[in-house]
Amino acid sequence: MLDMGSTPIWKCTVKEWINMQSKGEEGFTAMHFACFHGNLNMLRILISFGGDYTMTNKTKISLMHVSCQGDQPAAMVYLKELGLDIN
Repeated sequence: MLDMGSTPIWKCTVKEWINMQSKGEEGFTAMHFACFHGNLNMLRILISFGGDYTMTNKTKISLMHVSCQGDQPAAMVYLKELGLDIN
């Protein structure tokens, strides 16, 4: 559970949800899906609400990997600008 401190509970809940892995085999997050589909607006929103762009799924697939799998160069460039490496 997140340490809320003085942070409003809704912000903590949203951050927890954003970084939560799906119940499927792979454990993708909302951010993985946004990257795969090249939805930069959604990706920016998720990151602004505390999304961890360095996370990987259960099989260690990063956001950069799913951006490549989805053939989404804009998402790849955006993640690279944030400092994320393909390796």
